[in-house]
Amino acid sequence: TVLPEFRDKEIPEPDSLKVLGDPIGAGQYGKVYLGLLCDKAGGEFQVAVKTTRDGLTAAMKEEFLDEIRLMLEIGEHPNILKLVGCQTVQEPYYLITEYMEYGSLKDYFKKCRKPEFGKKNPVFILTDYLKLGMSHQICEGMVYLSSTRYFHGDLAARNVLINQKMEVKISDFGLSNDIYQRGYFRLPPEEKRPVKWYSPEANIHGRCSTEGDV
Repeated sequence: TVLPEFRDKEIPEPDSLKVLGDPIGAGQYGKVYLGLLCDKAGGEFQVAVKTTRDGLTAAMKEEFLDEIRLMLEIGEHPNILKLVGCQTVQEPYYLITEYMEYGSLKDYFKKCRKPEFGKKNPVFILTDYLKLGMSHQICEGMVYLSSTRYFHGDLAARNVLINQKMEVKISDFGLSNDIYQRGYFRLPPEEKRPVKWYSPEANIHGRCSTEGDV
């Protein structure tokens, strides 16, 4: 039975999604695949399918579902990775997002450093104009995320994705926390954190806020 909170995004039937070939990535809970999802008009479009692997504990499965809940709560913005659908009725669970053809900014920047990629495709020639546009899009996405009172906590190049239209979108909300009640939250000293991507007050005092995130 589909839980009410997932009803709007639950894919209507398993056959409406085709998971293709070898994985294109891997995460904490399982592998990520390229997929084809049927639209209402009967056509197909590419998606990324995040899956759960065998052997996950009940707590880890719930964490995976929490990530879907979080994306639903954050909502949609042009510079936030869009949740297209999910599959939560049977295992493996699926978290289905739009597919970003050029992957992470980290991988994209690595290719831009190699002349052979720029010769094959001018999109890998990183101009100042392109960098400025990307920076602006990231800022727009983070301002929106801040307005929802969520703290991302890991805004690294690996967590920013780029598609063929050169649209940049913030992804991976695994560390996100709702700070609506007080405007900030405190990390316990023993909790792991991505030190390079945290603000000084978050690293030194464990005080995390949307201001520090942005």
